[in-house]
Amino acid sequence: MSRELDMWRSEARSQSVAAEDAHRQTQESLREVQAQLQNLEDAITDQLLKTNNLRRNILANDQAMQNMMRMIVNPEVANRS
Repeated sequence: MSRELDMWRSEARSQSVAAEDAHRQTQESLREVQAQLQNLEDAITDQLLKTNNLRRNILANDQAMQNMMRMIVNPEVANRS
């Protein structure tokens, strides 16, 4: 009976070590995935900033074109300004 107890204790230790190894490997894999996720989130943020800058430029250009069109269509208004 003592040998059986020793065997089960040994099995419990080896299973505990195996579980710790599996946990460590999972954590390492998660770190890699989290780093990839962070890179993707950074790329998305950069793209959103670029898109917003382009929108701002388009709106400013649109406003400038409208002002130019008003000057062409109605030159008296441009002379009063």
